[in-house]
Amino acid sequence: MKRFRDIFIGFILASAPILSLYRIGPLSVSLWLTLIAFIFLVKDKQYCLKPNGTRPILRLAGILCVLSLNGMLLGYKGMSLVYSIIIILLEGFTFLALMGASNPKVTLLFYRLIGYLCCLTAVYQCFVTISGLPHFTGRIPFLELDSSVAGWMKESWGFRFNSLFSECSYFAIFLLPLFAYSIKTKRYLDSLIYGFSLVLSSSTTGIFGICIVLLYEICYINVIRKREFKALIVIGLFVVVAGYFIVRNQEVLTMLLRTSNKVSELNEGASDDRLFGGVNLFFELPFKEQIFGVGLNQLANYFKMNGKDIPNYANTIVSALVNNGVIGLFFWIFYFINIFKISQRNNNQVFFYLYFAVSCADPLTFNHRFYQFLYFIVFINFCSDQSDKGWINIRAKQVESNVPNNFTIL
Repeated sequence: MKRFRDIFIGFILASAPILSLYRIGPLSVSLWLTLIAFIFLVKDKQYCLKPNGTRPILRLAGILCVLSLNGMLLGYKGMSLVYSIIIILLEGFTFLALMGASNPKVTLLFYRLIGYLCCLTAVYQCFVTISGLPHFTGRIPFLELDSSVAGWMKESWGFRFNSLFSECSYFAIFLLPLFAYSIKTKRYLDSLIYGFSLVLSSSTTGIFGICIVLLYEICYINVIRKREFKALIVIGLFVVVAGYFIVRNQEVLTMLLRTSNKVSELNEGASDDRLFGGVNLFFELPFKEQIFGVGLNQLANYFKMNGKDIPNYANTIVSALVNNGVIGLFFWIFYFINIFKISQRNNNQVFFYLYFAVSCADPLTFNHRFYQFLYFIVFINFCSDQSDKGWINIRAKQVESNVPNNFTIL
């Protein structure tokens, strides 16, 4: 029974970023699964949610919900704000409870298996595109998309591949922690597979993420470990050699040039306004809304109510500023500081650097992408170099099957 529970929970945690794209009735498939598993945990008294470990994330969620009361005073139509508050509490609480009751070894194994599946799907999409066959979208046909999913890539435009995700960038975000984890655990074949798939995604976030991981490993971890350093050199040479053959294909060359242009645009402050898009909207808000925000996920609703249609897109940091106000942004900064301290204590800062970099480029909060937000927390907590402070001792390659007394979720 325990083995079945570990497998079930591991699958739910690992598949959440993908299954959250779909819904059954009012809830996402991921939330339905986490609720079902949580009910069984409560029934068997097996859930693990210690107050000290969950305090930072629950404090952040609680404060943002309180700040959203200001949004209720603005008179939004419908139940969008109330729905957002209920969903964030349900998703966060149930996911963290399952994470506390999970077997880290099994959970990370499922992350790797689903990562392989995503990479294989991207390679297949690449193959059918080069062969001139109909594009495989990667969407599950018998499930309805969640209402927060803006759209789905119906074709491989610009030689970009989304795998099982709605967009290429979210495919890249899913692979980045796996890429870092594979290098950290010396699974270099895995790192080549994930790295190659990140290039196929043609995501600026993915390319920068690869650079962050390699620079971290070379400059911070492997400067004096010659054996590991040589392995990273081999990975780099593989990328160069593969790149030589890739550029001989015109479509792939177009994709790489497009990625290069996006990187240069990002350096100039453009690239779809990922870094600063939405900041100007903050200065259009009344003083009270600048302080308390307009409510969770209410950026587009607020301006629509005032006769202005804008896309509900801004990165996590800007979303925090507009949706939660100056007060909310302060607590977000405090939250990131806490996460950094946890990663520093576990000696896996690379996951935090990826986490923060992705937050500066994409919105990961309080919609179907919230599970990708929580997804990084799994790696920050499960991958520790110190067996007395985490669940997995990477250097000794030992797995702690029991929850330590000082276990922290956040």
